[in-house]
Amino acid sequence: MNTVIPKQNYVSIPVEDANIGKRPMGVVIPGFGHPKFLAEAIISACTQEIDCPVYVVVVDDGCKFPETGKTVRDLMSVYPDTLYYFRQKNTRLPGARNAGVRFLLNLDETIESIYFLDADNRLAPYSLSSFRNALGDDPSVGWAYPDIGFFGLSWGVHGYDVRETAPDYSIFKHLVANISEAGSLVRTSMFEKGVYFDEDMRSGFEDWDFWLTAISAGFKGVRANFSGFLYRRRPESMLAEARREADALLGRIKNKHSKLFSSSYIAEREHIEAPAFAVIMTDKDEVCLFSDPLAPARTVSYAQFDSMVTNWLVNAKEYFFPQFVLAMSEAAWNTLQAHQYILRSLFWRIRSNADGFEYYRIADGLYFDISFGLSSVDVQREADFACISASVLRSLMMADIETERKVIGKPRRNLVSIPQLVVNLDDVRNGEAPEYPANFVSVKEKELRNGILDLVARHRGFEKPLGHADRRFAGPAAPAVRKQLMPIKFGEDISYQPYLCASVQSKRLFIAVHANSLLKDQYKALLKLLDKSSDNFDEVMVGLDHEETIDLKACNIPIGDYPQITDIYTHRITNVAEEYRAYLERKIKLYFQHGDIYESSLVMRNAGAVIMLGDTAFLEVHGEARKNGAVGYLWLEPEFFENDEALLYALHKALAFEHALQAIISDDHDIKARLSAYGVPSDKIITTHDMFLDVFAADA
Repeated sequence: MNTVIPKQNYVSIPVEDANIGKRPMGVVIPGFGHPKFLAEAIISACTQEIDCPVYVVVVDDGCKFPETGKTVRDLMSVYPDTLYYFRQKNTRLPGARNAGVRFLLNLDETIESIYFLDADNRLAPYSLSSFRNALGDDPSVGWAYPDIGFFGLSWGVHGYDVRETAPDYSIFKHLVANISEAGSLVRTSMFEKGVYFDEDMRSGFEDWDFWLTAISAGFKGVRANFSGFLYRRRPESMLAEARREADALLGRIKNKHSKLFSSSYIAEREHIEAPAFAVIMTDKDEVCLFSDPLAPARTVSYAQFDSMVTNWLVNAKEYFFPQFVLAMSEAAWNTLQAHQYILRSLFWRIRSNADGFEYYRIADGLYFDISFGLSSVDVQREADFACISASVLRSLMMADIETERKVIGKPRRNLVSIPQLVVNLDDVRNGEAPEYPANFVSVKEKELRNGILDLVARHRGFEKPLGHADRRFAGPAAPAVRKQLMPIKFGEDISYQPYLCASVQSKRLFIAVHANSLLKDQYKALLKLLDKSSDNFDEVMVGLDHEETIDLKACNIPIGDYPQITDIYTHRITNVAEEYRAYLERKIKLYFQHGDIYESSLVMRNAGAVIMLGDTAFLEVHGEARKNGAVGYLWLEPEFFENDEALLYALHKALAFEHALQAIISDDHDIKARLSAYGVPSDKIITTHDMFLDVFAADA
């Protein structure tokens, strides 16, 4: 008969006595307040049909009912060398689970995985075997979670009531709701990396917090299909209590796991798990899936993409599917990628403005722009790619040929203007004719249309397969996940199409300058920043404000010499009388209107560091970007300005926005003296040498 092992006397079983090749498993059952159901849980855990030792520990978490201890002691004689028990002061569920884990790991250091079973739930005889098979050998898979089979208070027919939370595990979904039941099998390597339950989470959601901690440690989950896990549904439970305090608990979880809920991490997860775009190659068996066109795309075959379509048609709530499907030739795709400096802006505009089924034709221009619905394009009947929204695509697959003709037969045609930038800096310096990337070669619209129609034809007449009425999907709906995770707020405005960069924010630099200044001395400063950025930043985003029409070719930005330039964003300054404001008895002219501030800040907020040269309008929107972690610097030198009056105005404007800046940079003694006299803190006025050390960790 087992003896009750006190907490302070844990004894490890020697490794040589373990069943080599069949490492033991553990089960932790917290006992508090459920003596009526506890015996069922214990027996179900101790009678597992599995080919390895199983250790079951019941942690009496200060239960006030003596029946709890008596129940366990009675069963210990039935399951010797399997069932263990100890009592401790009440710590509530998180503390009890942690104590059980530590007990088992001290009992036998060879234990491979530990299962958490609540005292009022049960396991089928094959459950641990099913969980272990699902967990597999991939060390990045930290836990296996079940579908939830309910009993007790059940609404299912004949007691059959099963809920699927995530048929395919998704970190993206897990950020919205807890898709992993606490009754899961956890690899012990998670505990070795310090992943334990937060013992301060005493009011609920402690299991969701636990899984998010595991994600932060580099682990992910996997579904154990047909695991035999049974959850006793009762009218009142800890979960019901947690739901009453949901807002406070959610706020606590998001603050604790702020990195997981940051816009950059969410963008990365969307790109990997729920790509917004699918690009079908019309002349190659290949489909590219992505959200950020500058991040590595996932490539699948037509057959694999058809499987994605089928899953989506079966249940759009369960499976993510691209919001837009594009068709283009491989040559068009390669040429588009050669113009990386407009790619994010292009797909961002498509994501925000695409409507139904439409064509896009690309032409050379002075700057990037998209003209939607131009009648002048109708005559051409040529395009570089076609685009259809997922909602329209789905409706066509469910409709007849006549409906298809009506939708496809009335497309919207759009014209994309793309500037051809300088490739080599030497061409600029020598006054030679600059080299430009290859131009697009448009094809007949019918070739692109057929790429979409072939996809529709392969799935037309789809019939949803039969399923059990009481086996349902109960996790977060895929279409709603984006809306819950990705809204960008500016004032009272909310957008669900952020300017998406699926890479590390701190490795991205934003340089802002007035376009006209690049024809003068600020051009040298820009090149100096670009030279330094190559070793410290993976990406450089260039923001250009301008009056009237801008000619990006004339700006001579040598994209070939600086491949780290990933985005060139332009903003046209508008002269609006109402945008003048008074600050410290001096009139300040604000160049950004409300909508422009919102749009431009979406781009800048993706950067880890922002450097603004001279009198640039982007200074006005940095405050919004700063909320997302963009650290801003304003660089002022006398040669950046045409005259002293322009310099004085820039200094005064800097005062109005100084609170949002990390530092103001200048090597000029007079500028530094004026800033100090105006009240700028001395430690906020730094030299270019200090700036290069701060931003680039290098001397100037």
